[in-house]
Amino acid sequence: MAGPMTDAERAAFFAEPRVAVLSVVNYDRPPHATPVWRPLEPDGSVVFFAGSQGRRSRKAALVERAGAATLTVQTPAFPYLYVAMEGTVVG
Repeated sequence: MAGPMTDAERAAFFAEPRVAVLSVVNYDRPPHATPVWRPLEPDGSVVFFAGSQGRRSRKAALVERAGAATLTVQTPAFPYLYVAMEGTVVG
């Protein structure tokens, strides 16, 4: 599945349970990468919770500061298929 997915391919890919990896710049350190659960909504928007039991997460602070992030989602078995998204964060 090289290249852009059709709407049907994207819907089928994200209909399965998937763990994504959110990556964001960490300024004076290597990029921060953390797993997030099923972030894609049916309309194609990416939504994830960035808090942890009432505490503000490091992930949330970095995403807010950077204003942009990369999200990668892949299948768990060979042949590996993946989707990589990058863009501006809208709060």
